[in-house]
Amino acid sequence: MRSGKNICLTILALAFFVFLTGGASGDPKDPLTIQTTPATAAKRTYDPDHPPTQMPTTHPDEAGVTVSEFGCVAEVGGQTTSITQNHSDATVAVRVDSIHLALKLNVTEWMSQVAPQKIWYHEDGHRMIALHFYDHADEVAAAIARGWMGRSLWASGPDANSAAKQAVTEIARRITAAYMAQVRDQSELVQEAYDRITAHGTNNVDETDAIDQALAEVAQSATKPFPN
Repeated sequence: MRSGKNICLTILALAFFVFLTGGASGDPKDPLTIQTTPATAAKRTYDPDHPPTQMPTTHPDEAGVTVSEFGCVAEVGGQTTSITQNHSDATVAVRVDSIHLALKLNVTEWMSQVAPQKIWYHEDGHRMIALHFYDHADEVAAAIARGWMGRSLWASGPDANSAAKQAVTEIARRITAAYMAQVRDQSELVQEAYDRITAHGTNNVDETDAIDQALAEVAQSATKPFPN
């Protein structure tokens, strides 16, 4: 009997925007804000003969699975700094003046009612890995957002307003994508290494040691640094 694969999902990874055409955008005293909602973690047991419909599908030999749901909502404020109007469309440049990011993490451990204690410990390890990355998520998000402050992006649309909205939405999309790459995706790489090191909870490797080893392996091979 072994643990199932950890599943990393994205929740609320939507690009909301706030578009301003004149005056200062956002709060001039605080143009960059990061809102981090405390992570939630839940453990749920299930009857392997009658698993609930809301839990991920598991194989017959699997007794547990952990779902880590990372969320990032970006609100971007900007001003149009250039407009080129043609007969059929408009091209504009939008400068980023304010960014607000809202971060979330929900972790759910699904455990079979007949799972041995070792599998419980193993799934706890998956939860700890997700929480480890979320502990540093505000630093990652702030660094990404700072890289966009004052930058401009060009976009086209049927009119200047539509083009500006497209530009700001694209900026928000790129911010959330960068966040997910550095937090969710890095977490998933460590989760995969952890499963390999522990043989999905079936060997005698200590879970804490396995987490440390997995973090070290992924950090060593990463093309970009991440908190460890």
